[in-house]
Amino acid sequence: MGLPLDYNNLIELLKNKNLIIDDIAKAKSYLLTIGYSRLKRYFKIFYDNNSEKFIDNFSFEDLLNIYVFDRKLRGLFIEALERIEIAVKSMIINLISIDRNDPYFIYDETIFNHEDKHNEFLRKIRQIVLSQTKEDLFNKKLPCWKVIDNITFGNINFFYENLISKYRKMIANMFRLNNKVMSSWLLAMLTTRNVCAHYSVLWSRIFGTKPINLKNSKTKETIIDFKNSNNKLFAQFYILSYFMKQISPNTTWIARVLDLIEEYQTRTNFITKEIMGFPEDYDEMMNKI
Repeated sequence: MGLPLDYNNLIELLKNKNLIIDDIAKAKSYLLTIGYSRLKRYFKIFYDNNSEKFIDNFSFEDLLNIYVFDRKLRGLFIEALERIEIAVKSMIINLISIDRNDPYFIYDETIFNHEDKHNEFLRKIRQIVLSQTKEDLFNKKLPCWKVIDNITFGNINFFYENLISKYRKMIANMFRLNNKVMSSWLLAMLTTRNVCAHYSVLWSRIFGTKPINLKNSKTKETIIDFKNSNNKLFAQFYILSYFMKQISPNTTWIARVLDLIEEYQTRTNFITKEIMGFPEDYDEMMNKI
């Protein structure tokens, strides 16, 4: 591990990596407020032939625009993920409690596939619920809204997967999805949420979680085929767009994301829809939502 470098040495290091720096004072200022290690997360994709030197004609201004674009993109994604998480929680609370006429259904083992997984779920959320409500769900029965509203998106995924088929289908149907796609897309959104929550690189990420295609539940006809984009940003963008349209048909969120991409494509040639996995017919795909 190397020794820490002052800002003059960091500038020289970046220049030696073939990075064009026209305004030294500006570069130093941003290195101070953003940090070299955070900017370094964006280096690799622009290295030449897997070396540790930048491709020709890549500048600090390009790097800064990519960083700011990614930060703004994460902000928009977090906005959508919050809306979707709240909507999914609300569906769970309302659909199951009304169907069973029981506000305490989270304690009902008969609505879950595996008793041991349900007990694991309760153990996982006990401390979270206690910290949020000051009440122990093991010492007294808490209504479903006090529990569901105060747990994480990851907890919701775990909870949904263990529900019996009847309730998974009811929840998925509210978003015009089948259970298999709902499960896959919830997991994809959880991955995306974790990326955003930890300020990780979003726009050019290769995702380990690959969402499945959307098919017509009756005809089995493929409605949306992510093809080679299922591990890139486009698939995540499409999924968030789909849910946002179900929640709010007149949402401006999709347009705001596309406007942000267009804006920063004019600021630097190194932001491209291709890197983000946008297929040529992406606008046609978006119109099918």
